[in-house]
Amino acid sequence: MRLKTILNYGLKFKCFCIGKSEFNEKKDSIIVEIKARTNSKRMVDRIMQCDILHADETFIKLMVKGAKKCKQAYLWCRLTGVGPPMIAFHFSPSRSRDVAESLLGDYSGTIIRDSYAAYEKLDCEVACCWAHVRRRFLQAVENGYGKAEPLLKIIQELYQIERVAKERAEKKGTETALFQERKNVRRQSQKFVREFFEQCRVLKESERPTSLVAQAVSYALNIEEELKKFLKDSRLNIDNNPAERLNRGIAIIRKNCLFAGNEAGGQRLAILYSFAATCKANGICFRKWLEDVLPRLNSTPAGQIDSLIPEAKQSCQ
Repeated sequence: MRLKTILNYGLKFKCFCIGKSEFNEKKDSIIVEIKARTNSKRMVDRIMQCDILHADETFIKLMVKGAKKCKQAYLWCRLTGVGPPMIAFHFSPSRSRDVAESLLGDYSGTIIRDSYAAYEKLDCEVACCWAHVRRRFLQAVENGYGKAEPLLKIIQELYQIERVAKERAEKKGTETALFQERKNVRRQSQKFVREFFEQCRVLKESERPTSLVAQAVSYALNIEEELKKFLKDSRLNIDNNPAERLNRGIAIIRKNCLFAGNEAGGQRLAILYSFAATCKANGICFRKWLEDVLPRLNSTPAGQIDSLIPEAKQSCQ
């Protein structure tokens, strides 16, 4: 089965050829796009039902109509934190609080995120990312602030404990095993976290507020309770790296397609990248998934739409 996709203005559906069959009439193109959007919306609905989400955002270029130049737009990411991995990207010209509210305002679970201000007014549980804290202390150490080194070593100990739990769980091969191993080893983490914040409070009193180490300390203390959340729930990741790794894929998109031709093109890009990223996370070949799903878009009843969503049970063979 052969798949040909003609793209225009940032992944606009124009024509799909599957074998000898071609959807080359305008009405068929519109139907395919509507069905793809419906499929994407259903995947978002399922993501929003998950107890734990990762959330992040990154920039992408958007062509300014008639100006022959680009401006900065954003792809917002939502990723399931437990259960089958599902990923939804949302394109927006803005990085404002209003966008965060529209995407996550109705969510009632726990979001793992950084401390970006747009997320602060959301009415849900929050766990913050230790990787962002680590970067700030690493920057301080690299700039000659030796007092930050003991704190950086504590964070490294926390990550070593997480690695041990992951390695033990991999031998059993289940997500439940990972949660149990985290629960066991994080008893050690509690001691290190307590020591970390005690040292932070000491340094805050002795360092100049403008120094890199003082800024790192203030950052950590401002989100202390959110950083401790992973100790209370073994399902929570210690950081938001799963979402940030997805954003590295956006960097490749920025190099390959350079920009979205318009907002509609950006929205289509977000839909296709959501499907591609979800396929990859579940070990599914994206091309083969498209070849399977595209011919069935028009004929699949609404009650069976979940069969069009990429999941781990589907094979890429």
